[in-house]
Amino acid sequence: MLYELEVSMDFTRIVESHWNSILAIQASSYSDIGTEDLEVLKSKHEASPDTCFVFITKGGVILGYLLFHP
Repeated sequence: MLYELEVSMDFTRIVESHWNSILAIQASSYSDIGTEDLEVLKSKHEASPDTCFVFITKGGVILGYLLFHP
């Protein structure tokens, strides 16, 4: 039998409390090619905070992030 799981999710702008989750996602996703330091990630966010987001469940679990900068 096939089960469907519906999870409510949304994109939201990055805030300070998101950085630990962003670092954890980065570590699990990019370990083969290396990761960026927190300061580097934050500098990208500071360059264009209106275009940087996390993908978060209604329960507050961050599933992904997007750092789009000029």
